[in-house]
Amino acid sequence: MFSDENLPHLSREDFVGFLKYKNNRHWSGIHRHSSKITEDMDALRDALRILLDESLPLRERLDRLYPPTGGKLIQGFGPATFTPVLFVRYPKKYGVYNTPLVTVLKKLGLWKDLLPSATPFSERYIKVNELLLDFAHELDTDLWTLDSLWWRAQEGPPPGPVTPARQERGYPLNQILYGPPGTGKTYHATTCAMAIVKGIKVDEVTEEHRTEFHSLRFDPTTETGRIAMVTFHQNFSYEDFVEGIRPRLAEGGDIGYELRPGLFRRIADAARADPDSPYVLIIDEINRGNVPKILGELITLIEPSRRLGQQDETTVTLPYSGDTFGVPGNLHIVGTMNTADRSILPLDTALRRRFDHVEMLPDPDHPLIADGIAGIDLRKMLKAINARISLLMDRERQIGHTYLFNVTDIESLAAKFRTAILPLLAEYFYDDWSKIRHVLGGAPFVVAKPHGDHGSGLEGEGLLDPDTAIHEVLPATAEEWLDPVQYRRIYDESVSSGGDRREDESPDIGDGQS
Repeated sequence: MFSDENLPHLSREDFVGFLKYKNNRHWSGIHRHSSKITEDMDALRDALRILLDESLPLRERLDRLYPPTGGKLIQGFGPATFTPVLFVRYPKKYGVYNTPLVTVLKKLGLWKDLLPSATPFSERYIKVNELLLDFAHELDTDLWTLDSLWWRAQEGPPPGPVTPARQERGYPLNQILYGPPGTGKTYHATTCAMAIVKGIKVDEVTEEHRTEFHSLRFDPTTETGRIAMVTFHQNFSYEDFVEGIRPRLAEGGDIGYELRPGLFRRIADAARADPDSPYVLIIDEINRGNVPKILGELITLIEPSRRLGQQDETTVTLPYSGDTFGVPGNLHIVGTMNTADRSILPLDTALRRRFDHVEMLPDPDHPLIADGIAGIDLRKMLKAINARISLLMDRERQIGHTYLFNVTDIESLAAKFRTAILPLLAEYFYDDWSKIRHVLGGAPFVVAKPHGDHGSGLEGEGLLDPDTAIHEVLPATAEEWLDPVQYRRIYDESVSSGGDRREDESPDIGDGQS
């Protein structure tokens, strides 16, 4: 395929076929970026000519393909993909550079001395390849067999069950953070992820640790990073999450189809290839998607006792690729779930029992809530509102503490009420404004208007209950929004505004006066 006479005629189908594991039965992950690598076949054939041109020094070839300044000549065509090409063209001269090899060199204590930090890849590969040739000579074997040994050597003895030490640090393999909106579930999920990859307790994660979050994000195109994040939604599918057949624009503008691994398959493969490091997948809004449909057979595979290396290790044959697949024991799943949204279904029982559930409720004493704004005790105000919501509705539809973050003065508090808190209460109580008024302790931000002339005829016909009122939120220009007394009334029954509006009084909505 890669000979001088065949290379000019190399087709996309040929190259993709070479990358597929079911064809080469050796390198399990090099097909992942086949669509990107083969987007421009002319560019790929040119890159392969450079790679395989023995008239050029190896260092020069590698620097052009994988520049020391960063980036790649062909997107997705990295060392784990182009060194197998180099190997099959010159099987006695060049070995394969991949994650299993690096893992074994680290276990043998050779990596640090052999490869100083910031070594350009060309220099790194030349040194590693010399070592591979020495290994092959000393072991009296070929580079193909030697490469297959790394997969065995990196695995070591099968790991036992999750140790108590991991549980003591708060590292369940599967957990869901659930609670009302605004309780910091997504923020806490990223904190948990940082704690897991750093090997520290959750309460030991600092802001300095959090600044590393983006650098640790998993990049499917480069297979780097250890924290992946995805948000489930109603249209999210198994094909998006695990693997599926997806259309692509082929050469000449024709529509073709390709097997494309999803995010879970990618990070699971990366975790399996790096067993000494913990990986984390954050699934935000996990119950917004059709979870059984999205996970499919993963519902069984993610169970801790059925992870790879465990006593009840379980694998399945994936329906699209036909590959054998299992979930490694170093991949943690952290989900978040909003309990207030009744438009989404709860998790089914089979999935629920496979996750540890961590409830996250509003924290009125959170340090990011200001101690006092214009004489208003924001903490007491939040407690009072949530106590009434819990009595009138349930504890799962309270208001989270993050709604009061960044409230620094009466103006920002008024804006938060108008644009966030009152709309949320309207959603909770299905526009039952009389209950919303009770939740606010009589604070006059919601007013009732009489029916007026248009309602009298309806009452006479028996079509309208005379006690029914039309409720409206005060306009943004109303002076009550900037009156601290009105907010204090929410939590202190002894406070009187002195000018309370009766429900049968109609405000002048135009000028906002009582």
